[in-house]
Amino acid sequence: MATAPLQVILKRDVINLGRVGDIVRVKPGFARNFLYPKHFALPVSAANVAHFEHQKKIVEHQLKKLRVSSEQIK
Repeated sequence: MATAPLQVILKRDVINLGRVGDIVRVKPGFARNFLYPKHFALPVSAANVAHFEHQKKIVEHQLKKLRVSSEQIK
């Protein structure tokens, strides 16, 4: 009996799978035995997706501030 793939949100870059914040489909055993124990991924839920979207906005804002400050130094 085949099980349906799970969707997970990557907390870190995983070679041949995706980058931070990507939502990817993986086999349940791979998520349970590799991704979750090593804290590489979280299960997809409304709260987890909202948290990652918020974190993306924070990082983008920080990068924008760095670009502006580096331009002012020149």
